[in-house]
Amino acid sequence: MSLESMNWRSLVAAPHRMFFTTGLAYLVMASVWWLGILVARAWFDAALEPVIPGVFAHGAMMLFLVFTPFMFGFLVTVFPRWQQAPELPNILCLFAFALMVLALPVFLTGLYLSKTVLIAGWLLYCAGYLLVFGGLFGSWLVTRETVSHSIGTLAGLFTGLAGALLFAWMLVDSNFALWPYVRSMGLWGFLLTVFFAVSHRMVPFFTFCVIKDQPVWRPDWMLHGFVALAIARAALELHPAYRWVPVAGMAVIALVFSLRWRPREAHGNPLLSVLHISMAWLVVALFLQLSQDLGLALFDTTWLGRAPLHAMAFGFFGSMLVAMATRVTMGHSGRPLEMDKTGWRIFMLVQLATVARVSAELLPLAGTWLTLFAAMLWFLAFAAWASKYGRTFFQPRADGRPG
Repeated sequence: MSLESMNWRSLVAAPHRMFFTTGLAYLVMASVWWLGILVARAWFDAALEPVIPGVFAHGAMMLFLVFTPFMFGFLVTVFPRWQQAPELPNILCLFAFALMVLALPVFLTGLYLSKTVLIAGWLLYCAGYLLVFGGLFGSWLVTRETVSHSIGTLAGLFTGLAGALLFAWMLVDSNFALWPYVRSMGLWGFLLTVFFAVSHRMVPFFTFCVIKDQPVWRPDWMLHGFVALAIARAALELHPAYRWVPVAGMAVIALVFSLRWRPREAHGNPLLSVLHISMAWLVVALFLQLSQDLGLALFDTTWLGRAPLHAMAFGFFGSMLVAMATRVTMGHSGRPLEMDKTGWRIFMLVQLATVARVSAELLPLAGTWLTLFAAMLWFLAFAAWASKYGRTFFQPRADGRPG
């Protein structure tokens, strides 16, 4: 799509359009950068290594940057509706959008120019994050009816903000010993908490929309328990003897929900199937992590490497992102709620990337090439998603309605 064909008024007509577009740009740019790093390491003797260790830059982008704009686009749209609260002012979303548009290009430039520029890019991101979080929190303060999902998402977003600011301090102080805290806050306290809280509300609801006799079963106490356990797991990152305890609880809860939410009849609806496949990856990832944490506690060994981490990041977060973003994009552009063959193939690319990346940890002799293969598939999947669905953010709704 050429610049001339883009309708910029359509882009800023609704918050999800702005933030989803930013998220797509983040995903593609971060994927290209990391793929370049992996190729350079495999063939050119680490020719593209940045001013800070690449593993920290990659980890920070995956934990705090690439998924966050999609979260914001979704939450700014639905958060007020969950609890009859006022919508966020459009000017606030515009400012946050502008800050985030600048953040990643400046951050990536700083990776090879100077640490000062790197920090400036990260602080731009934090400023945009703070604007949206403040808007959501302010909306919650004046709500007429507080719901459990709003509390869960706010708890996760607060932890994410704290983790992002801690990473900023890590950059300023050059104290990379802080990385385990940053990683645990981003993975367990932020991403897992927000993704699960949203899934807890939306997966059974979307299932009911397709299969009317499927009950909307989502007890609040299990959501509260999962969020508390996820934050506890983040707090126990440096206490390996006890990390398995909250993971065991989360694994059981995720398994129960996955089984209860799965339709009892064949539905033949790809847009629904992808939600349940994504939930299955959460179960797999948590049981892998449980095995990992038990191995560390009992035998002082991490025999699965980073397989649990990537089963979570690729399998649950990546798959659920495709599932939710596709549904929101189609529904809020006035198009039929369906996933065609191309959309399904994109989702399958994410599944193949997940299997390849997890296998890379379990097959060390082929680990380098499987990691590179997984990164290529991940990039291709989201580049294809951007090509197929990204143009809708620059077009008026197909049904003529505003937004």
